[in-house]
Amino acid sequence: MTLSRLGLLGVLWSLAGCPAGDDANDYPTAPGGGTPAEGGGGDTSDDTVPIDDAGGDGAETITGRVCVRSPIRTVFRGTCADADVAATVEIDGRTTTTAANGAFAIALDSPIAADAVFRVTGTDLVPTVMPQTAASRLFATSLPLYLETLNQAGAVEPQPGQGIIVVQILDGLTPVEGALVRSDLQSDLGTLYDIQVDPSWEASGLTGAEGLAWIAQTGVGDNIVTVLPPNGADPVDVVLPVEDGAITFHQIELP
Repeated sequence: MTLSRLGLLGVLWSLAGCPAGDDANDYPTAPGGGTPAEGGGGDTSDDTVPIDDAGGDGAETITGRVCVRSPIRTVFRGTCADADVAATVEIDGRTTTTAANGAFAIALDSPIAADAVFRVTGTDLVPTVMPQTAASRLFATSLPLYLETLNQAGAVEPQPGQGIIVVQILDGLTPVEGALVRSDLQSDLGTLYDIQVDPSWEASGLTGAEGLAWIAQTGVGDNIVTVLPPNGADPVDVVLPVEDGAITFHQIELP
């Protein structure tokens, strides 16, 4: 797949921008395990999805915020900083554009499907896919800087029918160092780990101090992502959705 194809996918995914504005409101991180595979772990509750019925008339609204950070090693750091964000958020056919600081609200006239995912698109953003339990904070990253990181890491872009996974492994709110991460659909490129020396990612090793793992090529569809904790504990399997040319960001909290 060429650079132009990844850029074209980003354009095709992008639907609209948003006007500039200013809002200091923020949303907390809501780590979870995604959808657990058989025998796997993770938080499967829906209570991290902020759904409001303020009017009491049954009309619900999903609220959250898109955080745009680059390079990808910084995506999960800290809180969302106020910045100009022009992004579109979609779930189960409902679409909205963000405010200038990334805040969004999606009105629901009927329940969303249990397997629906959030999609974030925008000009010069790599398309993002995230499980619906991550609604309070959705992540996105710059397309030009992602391509630069690929080049620096000696990695290659996803081919047609492939996407990308970037995860952070957590013990509570603490990043887990020394974990092994793999997906059942990843390519022979393997998993890349952030070794904390800019701009290097290492193709063989374990998670570093920030608990990050990057699978630059993996098959579309439900991926079973397996985490082998550093303490010899049982492996944790989490199912994450992957779509063509998009990044799936997720924080996996170990039990």
